[in-house]
Amino acid sequence: MALTRGQWIASVLLSLVLAFPMTTLISSMVIFPILAFGLLALMANTGPILLIIVAGLRRFGWAPDWPRLLPMWQASAILWIGCAYGLSHWGDVGSSIGAKNSSYLKMLFAPWLFLAGQPIV
Repeated sequence: MALTRGQWIASVLLSLVLAFPMTTLISSMVIFPILAFGLLALMANTGPILLIIVAGLRRFGWAPDWPRLLPMWQASAILWIGCAYGLSHWGDVGSSIGAKNSSYLKMLFAPWLFLAGQPIV
């Protein structure tokens, strides 16, 4: 099962809202902790590997059918694309509090870079 049309539209709209650096800066300070963005990045970046593992195990009858795993990954990947853009441009709106811009691709693949021990900024 994939995302329904309504879920896809909602994900894209929320991703567009999170692409604004001011939105991600304020929401990380007020609404969600930065940990929520980290969990979203982790799901978006490791979801394909998890999907491959579950599909392989399911072929051998060793894993349950997880019908919500694919839509969860799709939604988190869509949200993370916009969110990573907003996070990478924090320096544009938060330079007075010490925020700095970073590369969009570094922010997009931040979980893998952290795993490799490389800094994002």
